Amino acid sequence: MENIPTLRKTVNILGIEVPILKILQHSSTLIGGLIILLAIYKLPKMEIDTSKINLAYWRILIGLTLLIIVIRFMSGLEFREYGNVIVTGISAGLIGLILTPKLMKIVNTGGNKVYKQ
Repeated sequence: MENIPTLRKTVNILGIEVPILKILQHSSTLIGGLIILLAIYKLPKMEIDTSKINLAYWRILIGLTLLIIVIRFMSGLEFREYGNVIVTGISAGLIGLILTPKLMKIVNTGGNKVYKQ
């Protein structure tokens, strides 16, 4: 922003002054998201067996995600800090995705290591 002074200027949108930097930031995020969705849409179609959904996996994942979000709010996160709330939700989900299989393995094996031969 210091090197490009134009980014500090604001634009009036529906009576609200919005910095050009914010418009560019959110526009690039939207465009990137659309490109990712297009790439996913173009992936080859495959038949997937959906009859064996493990509900325990999803319960643990959702529980961990919510637990992390609650801990974050209890440690001082304000709801009006919407940017931090969004980042907290995404981070909590990703941490949940990493920890859920580990927890399921511990629960299913009683904490013992399982070696496949």
